Amino acid sequence: MSTRFIASCVLACAVLAGGASVSPAFASESVTEIADGQPWQVTMFNGRRGEMTFNPDGTLKMRRGVMNMRGNWTSDGEQVCLNMANMPRRCVIFEKTADGYIAVNGENMAFAIRRP
Repeated sequence: MSTRFIASCVLACAVLAGGASVSPAFASESVTEIADGQPWQVTMFNGRRGEMTFNPDGTLKMRRGVMNMRGNWTSDGEQVCLNMANMPRRCVIFEKTADGYIAVNGENMAFAIRRP
């Protein structure tokens, strides 16, 4: 069993520990709610935290510690694809939780977002 898979499961348990329910959201629904230009607190699959802002114009900002990255996002129906500088393109499906969203990449959780 891979370390990444175990970390994803641990994070999923931590996010859902409060009894939060998870339901799939179509990209068009979730992007409308997520891409409002306001910052989200992000927790990566490995437990690292930062801040992520999805703008309505398709731009994206991520801040983690002293690192600041810019990129863009696109939606193709069910998936939202993120393109960050110097990183591979990542497509995720957002699943709504009681206090935010979990971004799932295949069978692995990529990250979770919620309002600070």
